[in-house]
Amino acid sequence: MLRLYYLLGFTLLTLQLKSQNLSNDKLRLSVVITMLNSEVLIVDRFNMASITTIPKIEDKLIVKLSQGNLLITTDSLYIIQPTKIGKLTINVFRKKKNKTEFIATKTFKVDISEEQKKFNKLSIKPDISLNGYLKGKIPIDRIKQVRCLLINPNYKFLSAEVYISGCTAFSTDPYKLNSICYDNDFIEHWSKISLGTTIIFDNIKVIEVKSKREIFLPTINFSVVANN
Repeated sequence: MLRLYYLLGFTLLTLQLKSQNLSNDKLRLSVVITMLNSEVLIVDRFNMASITTIPKIEDKLIVKLSQGNLLITTDSLYIIQPTKIGKLTINVFRKKKNKTEFIATKTFKVDISEEQKKFNKLSIKPDISLNGYLKGKIPIDRIKQVRCLLINPNYKFLSAEVYISGCTAFSTDPYKLNSICYDNDFIEHWSKISLGTTIIFDNIKVIEVKSKREIFLPTINFSVVANN
């Protein structure tokens, strides 16, 4: 639901990784990692993962990645964003009292999306920005001023899905942006942005003015930082 290739059909990959016998309770524990997009992760995109245990345990699970960003949406649902092609390893630990115990690992292939490959071939980029910032860190005063996106005049903005995080959790329900300028409802959400907020523009669709060709753009990520 977060990306175009969901509409093209997704592959459900369930990997059951069994840990060693736990010393304290001698319970045989299985860690189930279910990728909801594809077994191949996509750079700078939402790759949804469900990580659970059989049987279910009350201990907190700690998930660490070998690269990229990890966004926690619920106790068992995670958003994984690799930052480079190659491989990504997911390591899972359980935290029991004052002890952290490794229980599972799995490595995935990472590639770029078809949209990114097409985008890389564009001679003129759309260059969508927030107050002149194309991606990455943006000072809080600069982002608070934004009421419209900026875009290269060779393109027209059509739509995007926008995710605005808090510091510890991430909503999986995007705001549907259908205009280059914000409406009052979106401005209300935008006004709650604070230091540490992550903002992601996903599933961005534009049209090339001259050719009338519709193009999907790569995900754009911003993180809100203190003013210089």
